[in-house]
Amino acid sequence: MTTTVYDLNPRLNRTTAPATEPVSVADAKKQLEIPASDNEHDDHLTDAIIAAREQVEKDTDYACISQTFELILDGFPSDDRSILIPVRPVTSLTTVAYEDGSTSKTLADSVADLDRRKRMLALKYDQEWPSIEQQTDAVVITFVAGYASQAAVPRLLRQAILLQVGKWFEDRDMMMGGRYEDMDVAYERIIRRLMRSSYP
Repeated sequence: MTTTVYDLNPRLNRTTAPATEPVSVADAKKQLEIPASDNEHDDHLTDAIIAAREQVEKDTDYACISQTFELILDGFPSDDRSILIPVRPVTSLTTVAYEDGSTSKTLADSVADLDRRKRMLALKYDQEWPSIEQQTDAVVITFVAGYASQAAVPRLLRQAILLQVGKWFEDRDMMMGGRYEDMDVAYERIIRRLMRSSYP
């Protein structure tokens, strides 16, 4: 008997981290007006770049550099609804694996297709999602998202990262407060621009 699935309880898991960062230490030094020959802060800047990239990715749903993810669901939609992929830009779909009782199966390519523009896994014409019992981690959608290289990352994403790096570097103890309000405003404006097709 098939259980009607109303809440798919989606969870996102990154399985492969980016091979590089969208901005370099040299980029951060230029932003902070640190001489290129000054290597004293390189380790701190490297950590700040990683943290800033993770913050921007969380705030925007973008993957800056190519990464592999698993979208884990407790079942398929109970109707012909599409499944939203919660990261962008989606570049490829690897597999859709699911549990049918005690049997592990892979969704056939003829059943559903990835709509990269809409970030949706959508049924093809005259197809249906498999009828399976709802259970924890019943469906695992593995996909790749992100830009292929640093040069391909949109400038707005890179600028948001650099703003965060600058703020965290200059105010390492988070004690200066209002002095960096303009940076916060600039960051928020970039994030809103990235999240919406038009601004404001």
